[in-house]
Amino acid sequence: MELLIAGREDHLAVDITPDGTVRVRGFEGSIAVTPVDTATYVVDVAGDRQLVSVAEEPDRWWVFVSGEVLIVERRQAEAASHASAGSEVRLEAPMPATVTRILVQPGQTVRRDDVVVILEAMKMEMPLRAPHDAVVHRISCQSGDLVQSGQVLVELR
Repeated sequence: MELLIAGREDHLAVDITPDGTVRVRGFEGSIAVTPVDTATYVVDVAGDRQLVSVAEEPDRWWVFVSGEVLIVERRQAEAASHASAGSEVRLEAPMPATVTRILVQPGQTVRRDDVVVILEAMKMEMPLRAPHDAVVHRISCQSGDLVQSGQVLVELR
């Protein structure tokens, strides 16, 4: 699996082989990940342990580590197999948050990567994007709503 990590300054390509070996910028080895709860993990890379929080969207993860937010995206082939055009997709809140803006209406056509809803959590905006071209079927939230992790916000078809 190939991942693309976007941080503050640049992008970083990460390759994870089927045997679990991680290759990134000259580092090759294994990474131990221990779940603490459904969105928090202890990650050990060569003895350096970090507490990491993760919020997931259909084709990307928001990773909070050492006071920094990273966006981890699966490469195109992986994302395409995860959600194909024509399938029903439910965009869910990746963590407890406040809905700040809804940018679509039922019946509206959206393109892949269009921002559908913007959430705010931990003083950060989190855009939820369409994973593929689709039509907005249902909106299950309103601006100002406090939503919980896993709560369905928008259904696309």
